[in-house]
Amino acid sequence: MRGFTLIEVLVALTVLGLTFGALLSLLSDALLSAQRAERDWEDLLFLSRAIDTGRLEGVEVEEFKLKGVGLRVRVYRRGGVELMEVQ
Repeated sequence: MRGFTLIEVLVALTVLGLTFGALLSLLSDALLSAQRAERDWEDLLFLSRAIDTGRLEGVEVEEFKLKGVGLRVRVYRRGGVELMEVQ
């Protein structure tokens, strides 16, 4: 019966280590993306409620008029989320 040499075992362990390292890196990136998406969703819900109730504490509001078109635009911001209202 023939076994594996030390070199073969070390190569296999190295390949496994690199594979697991790459997998953990992908999982870490996915977790960060999910956390960012959750934070943006919470900011979006906050903005929506703030606009509906008219309570804009904690919301950055920018208003401007589009010349020649006669439209007024309001931009509501919180975190990395923006909502626009065109009238």
